[in-house]
Amino acid sequence: MQIFFIKFLKEFFFLFIKLIRIFTNKFDKRISLILSKTNWSSELYTKGLEITTTVGCAMMCNYCPQENYKKSGKDYPRVLTLEAFKSAIKNVDNSFRIHWTGFSEPLHCKDFTQMSDFCYNKGHKQHISTTMFGREECKEYMFKYNVFDSVAFHLPDNQNLMHLKVNDKYLDYLEKAITFQAKNVSKKKFTIMVIGNDFEIRIRNLINELLNKKIIFQNQIYIRQHLVTRANQVDDIDGFRKNTIKKIETDTNKLFYCGYGRLNKGVMLTNGSLAICCNDYSIEHNVGSLINSKLKNLYEMELLSVLLATDVTGYGVAALAAGVAALGAGIGIGHIGNGAMQAMARQPESINDLRANMILMAALVQGAAFFAMVIGLLVIFTIT
Repeated sequence: MQIFFIKFLKEFFFLFIKLIRIFTNKFDKRISLILSKTNWSSELYTKGLEITTTVGCAMMCNYCPQENYKKSGKDYPRVLTLEAFKSAIKNVDNSFRIHWTGFSEPLHCKDFTQMSDFCYNKGHKQHISTTMFGREECKEYMFKYNVFDSVAFHLPDNQNLMHLKVNDKYLDYLEKAITFQAKNVSKKKFTIMVIGNDFEIRIRNLINELLNKKIIFQNQIYIRQHLVTRANQVDDIDGFRKNTIKKIETDTNKLFYCGYGRLNKGVMLTNGSLAICCNDYSIEHNVGSLINSKLKNLYEMELLSVLLATDVTGYGVAALAAGVAALGAGIGIGHIGNGAMQAMARQPESINDLRANMILMAALVQGAAFFAMVIGLLVIFTIT
């Protein structure tokens, strides 16, 4: 019961913070970062580590801030070496899922297949998100070896937002990989996605063919017609928005915020260091080296350091006060309901009176809490 109550409070507070985001874009950047580090959605997003295998990506998609990453990582090794990778992964507990995503296409790395085999033999679950654009041996790996427990194919769109040339050879590799992975991966963990209005025409035809053959299913197809801000690092987001059906609210562009609400899925870079945010292409939050430290320790120390370094005034205190008010109301109403239920059980003939009094008392408690929450929101709106 206690565990359930704690989870309920977490989800309630996370929802409350999301509501605040709707009404204001004045959140302090560091406070917003802290809120993204509290692992609210642990049931949906298991702890993991994303791997960036190269500095730079050949696709240079319109919505990906690769220039920021190349500038920030100019002194990093161009490619993650197998030796550095093994040294780092030895410091990663097997309970962490390895995500082959990061800031670049994983199939560009010549040692990708050996790295994946190393993780598989070590006992890690693995996820891969790939465009199927890369080295020949890496593309063949995608339809020869069953080492991934979840797979996402991120494919070219019909607006040329992803700069990838679709030809017969690419389609052949893609069909083989989709067919193989769809048969070996759980249906719920297999995705084919595009960012834009729809898939490139030849890819759309291939997908329709695979749908007709029931190799893949419609609920595995994801057309993403909106875009996250990549930690506020997508400058030309308006240019992207003009070509999409669904538009993004402009105020979201000004926030550094993790929509998944987690601290437990950072990104290992080519030098073995850890960026705490999977959208931090400018690497503003590099928290240490995985070659020299345990991943779990880096996560825990980063959260502690940010909390200690944060000036919890202004927006932070306002948000905290509003959250505490909501928490107090929840506890108070819970006690009222508990007392009322017990009284009704003892005096069933007085149920109507007890119910009326319970509702009245709950309304009074909720009113006080609502007043406190409004004050907190007013503070957030008015602080400059």
